[in-house]
Amino acid sequence: MTENNDLFKDRSGGLKAFGVALIVVGSLSLLMIPLALLGSIMSRTMDAGQSASYWVFSLLVNLLTYLFLGGIFLWIGIGSFRLKRWVRPVLLSIGWVWLLLGLMVTALIFFIMPKMMGSFMPPEVSTPSNIINIVIAVSGVISLVFMVLLPALLIWFYSQHSVKQTLEIKNPGPAWTDACPSPVLAISLFYGVSAVLAVLTSLLGVSFIGGAIITGFPAVLITIFYALIMAYICYASYKLDIQGWWTALGFTLFGTISSIMLFSRNDIDAIMSAISKNDYQFYTQENLDWLLKYQGYILLLSAVTLIAYLLYIKKYFKRT
Repeated sequence: MTENNDLFKDRSGGLKAFGVALIVVGSLSLLMIPLALLGSIMSRTMDAGQSASYWVFSLLVNLLTYLFLGGIFLWIGIGSFRLKRWVRPVLLSIGWVWLLLGLMVTALIFFIMPKMMGSFMPPEVSTPSNIINIVIAVSGVISLVFMVLLPALLIWFYSQHSVKQTLEIKNPGPAWTDACPSPVLAISLFYGVSAVLAVLTSLLGVSFIGGAIITGFPAVLITIFYALIMAYICYASYKLDIQGWWTALGFTLFGTISSIMLFSRNDIDAIMSAISKNDYQFYTQENLDWLLKYQGYILLLSAVTLIAYLLYIKKYFKRT
């Protein structure tokens, strides 16, 4: 293949344009860090009953989320601008997960969030329907643009064969992504990020196994153990080791069953009180019934989606 091939369409301009757009998105994500820090400090001063560990956990999650997103977008954006061939499989891997989550989040905003806000709205609010409509509209538009349309646009462009040809010509050397198919790379990155989040979650000192709520140092060890399992799945999946696939399937089934047992044996107040170290009641009985009803739907949908995806990518793994 040469650049003079009549069938070849040079997409260098599009790759650089999307690279600049991703760099801008990454920069905006990093600019959100000081705002997140300020908001966390303000919430701490307004809620003195909030436990220190829960506040530190929330702060770290917010800061690291924006830092992670900003770093990822900058990394991919710079790579796309420089026409690096690893950009395409990485972006497609992230893009499909991004789009799937975006569709779920957008659906929750339009179909479930109105009922949730209606049940949680304080009685002293005179016109709750107007407030709810405004919040739903703004949240829905933002989610639709940044969680659905943007990843869909990126997937559409980077999945084109001409983009693949351009990157192979402009950057012909082997890339680290060549060893792992894009669908498997997606699950590897997913469990890698999940492992990092699990380490952060250990700061809470609360974990769940089966239907039991574990607290203190044993909870920290359990959560770190979960993180190690996910880190192994990340590494083994990248290596296309079938043991990593079986571990991912087993861990997903274990997590789903444990979650079902957790919510069937404990109410939401007990779970939230253990996490935040507060004993006050978070939800009324009406709100509790509503949460339990939809929690099951969300949990089942997430589990079925992940298991179906694991079954789909099994064909890429090496049999031993």
